[in-house]
Amino acid sequence: MSKNTTKPCVKCGSEERDVKGNCAACARTYGRDWRKKNKERVRRYNRARYVAEQTARQLKQRQYYRTNRNKVRAAAKKVRAAAKKVREEYPERGRAQGLRRYGMSLEEYQTKLAAQGSVCAICHRPERRRHQNGRIKALAVDHNHEKNQLRDLLCSDCNQGIGKFFDNPALLRAAADYLERHE
Repeated sequence: MSKNTTKPCVKCGSEERDVKGNCAACARTYGRDWRKKNKERVRRYNRARYVAEQTARQLKQRQYYRTNRNKVRAAAKKVRAAAKKVREEYPERGRAQGLRRYGMSLEEYQTKLAAQGSVCAICHRPERRRHQNGRIKALAVDHNHEKNQLRDLLCSDCNQGIGKFFDNPALLRAAADYLERHE
């Protein structure tokens, strides 16, 4: 008389099981539940594994680049050309995406710009700074970092100037007093 050597799953009673006594479905459920309970431990493990394998990945990427340099450069050239075409077709698209960070639409920006007469709210001059491609930059949207409220449009110099003083009116007044004392 031959005995059946397979034992059922210890959790659900299924005939197919692994060496630990669980069927595949129960093993998946156990693993999923364990990962949910041990999120931090899993995150640390994955991060350590990523860092350990990073050098090998970088070497592999460098090797691929060396052997396929022309192919990689051709693909990069295509991507740059496509991006340039999109920028030329929709010149305001990049500006609109940047404005969304402040919760402002391009139309609201244009309205505020027209209300200010296309000049900086502090120095009352148009923007003078240029992009690397030679185009004049747009006026920057000044905002209160703590309250996340929009203020006005400033030129790059004024915007960076008040930023260097940490948007602190007392520091700006002290700087003005200092300049007046040393005229």
